[in-house]
Amino acid sequence: MNASHIIMVGDEYVRISSPQELKDFFEVIESPAEALNYAELRTGLIAQFEHEYDPDLLYFTDTITGTQVTLTEDGYRMNLFHYEYCSCEPYINSEVDILVSDDGEVSWLKARPISMTIGFGCTD
Repeated sequence: MNASHIIMVGDEYVRISSPQELKDFFEVIESPAEALNYAELRTGLIAQFEHEYDPDLLYFTDTITGTQVTLTEDGYRMNLFHYEYCSCEPYINSEVDILVSDDGEVSWLKARPISMTIGFGCTD
């Protein structure tokens, strides 16, 4: 399966079909907002700024920090989230720390499980 991003630039649509094309499209990442947009497109992880308690989840932590982007000397460090929606439960949800350099390199730093579903079912 080949996935692409379709991005509107001015009055035209641009199709981006590879990580290198995405990197070329962004050129130099110059702000936390650009780094966050790039990271979501590149990784498939999502930004989530607020979390609400869900009684249908088993939590592995007392607190979950919403997405934050911090400029470091190596690039933009941020925490994003991975939620599984397909396959069979239980689903493990994770917080993932990544680093995005100003030239678009993505480093996966660490991931922590934050919660899991407590039901049993399968979805595709």
